[in-house]
Amino acid sequence: MKVLLLALCLVATVLSVTVPIQPWLNILNDKECKYERCVEVDFSKVDFDVPSTDPLFSDMFWIAADEGGEDGTYSCAKPDPNSTRCLFDPQNVYVKNGVLELAVPGGKLDGETISTSQIRFVGSEFIVSGVFEIVAQTSAVPGTCQAIFTQANPGFPAQKDEQDIEMLTGHYTEASDNIKAGLQLTSWNAFPTGEHDRQQNQVVDYGFDPTADFNVFRIEWDRNTTTYTYGESSVTFEKYSSQNPSKFVVNNWSNAGKFWTEGPPKEDSIMRIRSYKAYYNTKKN
Repeated sequence: MKVLLLALCLVATVLSVTVPIQPWLNILNDKECKYERCVEVDFSKVDFDVPSTDPLFSDMFWIAADEGGEDGTYSCAKPDPNSTRCLFDPQNVYVKNGVLELAVPGGKLDGETISTSQIRFVGSEFIVSGVFEIVAQTSAVPGTCQAIFTQANPGFPAQKDEQDIEMLTGHYTEASDNIKAGLQLTSWNAFPTGEHDRQQNQVVDYGFDPTADFNVFRIEWDRNTTTYTYGESSVTFEKYSSQNPSKFVVNNWSNAGKFWTEGPPKEDSIMRIRSYKAYYNTKKN
């Protein structure tokens, strides 16, 4: 029966019609959606727990799994003499009690490999404009970076074509010598000519406690501007919006780097996502 339901979900997506296949899945029809495709998922309506090994995930998410390269590098973070190796582990991703959870297990000793989590939304691999939104509650445990971002696919001409909303769990309101306090918003230039034009970055005050409840985090962009929304506030960047086909990604990670994530977390750090929306175009206007 589950296989049949997943097949129906795929058919509904292709036809772009609203079909009440599952109470937690909504695919908007052409009249409701001003983009090529509009998908909404409400995890609060999922009335069963789902491990990352469940076939349900293969229809909705690609879950990062790090096995390491021959040169000893891993995709969780670039090698850094000031940090620790970290791995993405599918076992850290699951739906539990109506919430999608991305975990970084705590209690690692200094120097030990850190197990982290990342997902990419299936069907979003070649986005050129759109809206990507999650309603999430972040962890109060210091020592990880919890992020929603778009990232250009490999093979396209860009050094780093990316748009980021990043929550550093040790610096919601308190700064350190190396890290500013607040929410990190960054648009990366796909074609920088030097250090002076690599990115547009702004660190903003949240205006709310992201660990106390669920809040909206949204990236909306076209080839000219990017608007970052957090709670009821928004900031628009007019430089360095994504120029190449990109994918939607959410992660929770740490490499114990003193200039960014810090950590490792002493306790389990869990990013909790109640819902997400993905409205997007794959063709350039």
